Amino acid sequence: MPKKEYADNKTIKPSSSSSSSSSSSSSYTSGNKAAAEKKWHIQAWRQLGFTPFNPVTRNKNRDEGEKQFKLDRDGLLVSTLCFAKGRFDPFLANPIIKWMRDSVEHRRRPPSGTTELDSWGVGAVKETCNHVSGIECMAGFDVEEALHQWSRLKLELSGQPFFVLPFRKFWEHVSAHYDTANRYHTVLIPIRLTLLILMDTSCCERGYSHYNRIHTAERPNLEVSTVRNLFAIKYYGPSSAAAFNAEAVYVKWLNMIAKGEGASATPKRRSLAAQ
Repeated sequence: MPKKEYADNKTIKPSSSSSSSSSSSSSYTSGNKAAAEKKWHIQAWRQLGFTPFNPVTRNKNRDEGEKQFKLDRDGLLVSTLCFAKGRFDPFLANPIIKWMRDSVEHRRRPPSGTTELDSWGVGAVKETCNHVSGIECMAGFDVEEALHQWSRLKLELSGQPFFVLPFRKFWEHVSAHYDTANRYHTVLIPIRLTLLILMDTSCCERGYSHYNRIHTAERPNLEVSTVRNLFAIKYYGPSSAAAFNAEAVYVKWLNMIAKGEGASATPKRRSLAAQ
């Protein structure tokens, strides 16, 4: 049988038995010719580095692969759940998020006329107001008045046609039509703060992009503190060098030294700042 050329320029040389069988192929029946051709192709595939198909071996490997796949899948699922809990459980424990989930989400309120409705959200209102008390809009906030308005709000708005609206649209409608002194002006202040929370990671992603532009392949030896300082200057600093107020920075630096803050607050510099 002559040599056969393949696309990768490899030449398959049949064995002597194949050559002898091909020389006497004229005396073979059609079935023997097919068997000889099949044997030759198996030898050719082996010389090319391929393993011929074996139904018994293939089924056995497939069964073992299915078992290993199930084990790997279970391990991946457990690892994914552990990672998700470790990353998002602290976030979900935030007082604002808990209040949004357990109280401000109006569609989860208990049915009217039940004792659960009377106490629903009262503790969350107190905790949330305390959590955001340092914000400027919360100056002089009356918690008792907010609780009184909250108890009225739960009863008066449950039967309104707009009660079926989603979370954001519902509170936008209430803020637009019920923000008056004799309605719910006080309790709507912390509720509107929850509407300003961006429930996405776009801000973090922009921060990562800034870090990547600072810590490049050409500057791989930057220390973490240096990268953090450069990021702070880029993100929180002035828009240009012309807008930089060196005098204000110098005064703030002197105040830090006088108070003994910072790594540069040596005794000599503290005495200089006091002068």
